[in-house]
Amino acid sequence: MNMKLEQNLDVTQLTAVVVPKQVDYTTEQMFQGRKTLVIEHRGEEYLLRVTRNNKLILTK
Repeated sequence: MNMKLEQNLDVTQLTAVVVPKQVDYTTEQMFQGRKTLVIEHRGEEYLLRVTRNNKLILTK
């Protein structure tokens, strides 16, 4: 592996890029009152569920 590290990086010349927030779906739209949702990806099924602590878990 041939890697070269840039050691003279001038951080004063770095710029930030602001990416606008884009929400495609809310969980309310997706789940429609349910606690689980089946998602198919490349022929495989995945289960997306909302936990008691209101977190999302995706399992195969």
